[in-house]
Amino acid sequence: MGQEILWIGGDAYERSYLRTFGVEKIIKEEKMKRFIVPLLTAVMVVSIIFAGCMPAAAPPVTPPPVTPPPVTPPPVTPPEEVEPIKVGVGTAVTGVLADDGRHHVRALEIARDEINAVGGLLGRPVELVVVDIGDCTPPELVSARDTLKAADVDVVNSNWFKLPQAMTFLLEVGVLTVHHGWVSSDWDQWWAIRDEYPYYMCLNEGEQGYGIPYFQGLMNPEMITWEYPNKTVAIQTCDTLYTLRQENWWIGEAERQGWEIVYRDVHAIGTAEFGPHLAKIRALDPAPAIVWMNSVISEEVIPFFAEFLEDPTQSLFIITWMIEKPEFLGAFGEVANGVVGTLPGFHFHASEYTGQNQQYRTHYHLGKTLGAEYRQRYGEEPSVQVPIAYDSFWIWADAVARVGDVRDFEAIQQAMIDHPYVGATARYAFDPETHACTYAVDAIPINYFQVQGGEVYNLAIGSGMDVEIIDPFVLPYWLEE
Repeated sequence: MGQEILWIGGDAYERSYLRTFGVEKIIKEEKMKRFIVPLLTAVMVVSIIFAGCMPAAAPPVTPPPVTPPPVTPPPVTPPEEVEPIKVGVGTAVTGVLADDGRHHVRALEIARDEINAVGGLLGRPVELVVVDIGDCTPPELVSARDTLKAADVDVVNSNWFKLPQAMTFLLEVGVLTVHHGWVSSDWDQWWAIRDEYPYYMCLNEGEQGYGIPYFQGLMNPEMITWEYPNKTVAIQTCDTLYTLRQENWWIGEAERQGWEIVYRDVHAIGTAEFGPHLAKIRALDPAPAIVWMNSVISEEVIPFFAEFLEDPTQSLFIITWMIEKPEFLGAFGEVANGVVGTLPGFHFHASEYTGQNQQYRTHYHLGKTLGAEYRQRYGEEPSVQVPIAYDSFWIWADAVARVGDVRDFEAIQQAMIDHPYVGATARYAFDPETHACTYAVDAIPINYFQVQGGEVYNLAIGSGMDVEIIDPFVLPYWLEE
């Protein structure tokens, strides 16, 4: 009971409770209150006075901006360069067939740009490696072959040549060769060595389509509405194997139908003077119903027709696919009105196809589109080499895409055989034995043309007598009614 308890604070109950322990505790509590309260008050007053005498706090110091050390970016690894697919192009950049070569290369340029614009072939860009076959001299052929081998091309794309021996040199490159020259002598070169060089595909193996069906078409009264005055023909032929073989097919069908060949002469390639030849034709009596200049070389056909017009006979003047070469039309324009020609599946002309044959509709659409692109890009009229070369590229590219390997030549060939391709010129269905396509109404159709108003119009499309008439025949202005 004698222990002192110091209590500061507490409630009334606690204080009454402590009172039971003795009054002295209460007294001490009250004395403590009287001492502590004034003390706290004095401390507060002194603190306020002292605070007023203290200096003001210094403003916060802003540290200077810290410039971070330069950051060196990590080295950039350039994307791995994709190896291009190389298309070797064997063609006549110079020589008597240079105009065909020019159109050949330009058609492939269009096809190359189209495929590269969508990411290339098998994800790889396509590039062209062009070599000049020229006039097929041994140095030109050796150089062309060796250049393509050194470039390690993946395919060779070729058209026709002055001499068929060029094909052998291209086959020696050792890769798949896609040929679109429509010349059987080139195909013959491969056929003789096919066991050694099996990788060859040809868009056509012969001149039959320019021979038998061509003459049959000329006899179709729905297409040629002029009534022939007789059944005689005068033929001037270039001495290339192509024109000679075509002539043989044509003459065979003409004689089978009772026509007489009253004049036939073969001139050396590159001949440009035909006065003596035409003098012999003009001396014929009666005048031949048909005069056929059988050459596809501009330097020959242009002077022959110019000299013919100096004193034209009462004859239908016909040529083959020279009719659509820009060199021929450029030389004559409307002066060539009335000339008749033929060639496979060419659709750059002024005609429109409104028939129901879906394949022909496709040919026309692709041909017209391609022709417009060619004119816009190169500023000249395209020739038949353009759609044929263009088709040959896409036939190959389509097969490569199916196979997935640009160097599996056998599989690519099989894909080309298994999947006929409808292009700007024809429906290409390859024979598994000959590796070539054939003429037919539903395969490679024949087109018959006439120059009218300085432009090429499509008289009919089909083969021989089985044709669809498209535009009406116009009587040549040098013929008497």
